[in-house]
Amino acid sequence: MSQLSVEAVTQAIKDLPVMSSVIGEIMSSLGNDNLNSETLAAKISHDQSLTAKTLKVANSPFYGVPRQVTSLQEAVSILGIRSVRSIVIASAVAGKFSPEQYPHFDFMAFWRHGMATALCAQAIADETDQPADKAFVLGLLHDIGRLVLAVLFPHDYSQALAYRAEHDSSLHEAELATLGIDHANVGAKLAERWSFPEEIVTAVASHHTPETNHITSAALVYVADNIVHALDLVGDPHEIVPPLDLLVWQAFGLTDAQCMTIFKQTESRLDAICSSLFA
Repeated sequence: MSQLSVEAVTQAIKDLPVMSSVIGEIMSSLGNDNLNSETLAAKISHDQSLTAKTLKVANSPFYGVPRQVTSLQEAVSILGIRSVRSIVIASAVAGKFSPEQYPHFDFMAFWRHGMATALCAQAIADETDQPADKAFVLGLLHDIGRLVLAVLFPHDYSQALAYRAEHDSSLHEAELATLGIDHANVGAKLAERWSFPEEIVTAVASHHTPETNHITSAALVYVADNIVHALDLVGDPHEIVPPLDLLVWQAFGLTDAQCMTIFKQTESRLDAICSSLFA
């Protein structure tokens, strides 16, 4: 089996489209609810495709706005800064990869898992007083390295998928066994390439191996990812529920009632937002 070096992956990532400076600025503002709504709308307006996508999602059934939203300022006013930031970042990342160019990869299944993890992470954040918009973006991006491996190294990645099916292992374990590198490390390299904040780079890199005993961004995504696998929201025939580190879980102190709320919010919102963002 072929092994991928960090250098080869890093070099290949340089061929991917760069992220706009607008997204970099919006990413840096995550968790900051003092951002001026006019400033946010003005930043988004510099990118026509993001403007169109934001208005499309703002008018989708997911948000249930009773009247037509016709401007970015109106979208920010009605939906709030946190929701609009999340929409814009999700749209920008998804827009960097064209499904037509990579017919061998199941984009919808990939984004469905990412969005489910984003919604779950957001719900956990709401229950534990963490920044919900940051949690959403982290959940959405946590597996972005899978997408990089699949589109840039399709032959190599097929070996990892075959190994997973044969050995009934997690994808993370299959990647390490066949490629010598996993999607967490690859995703962190892409996040660095796109100049995302260090906290996001770190969380993507360690979302399978978070620190224990206290809440971190990586731990939040780790727990959300485990829950989503357990809920089987993607319908992947090779889905397995990874073992959950008890110390990481206990750090969140979630009650049974909170867990049920998190499960219900994740499941009930998934279809609507996926059809809005990725259709």
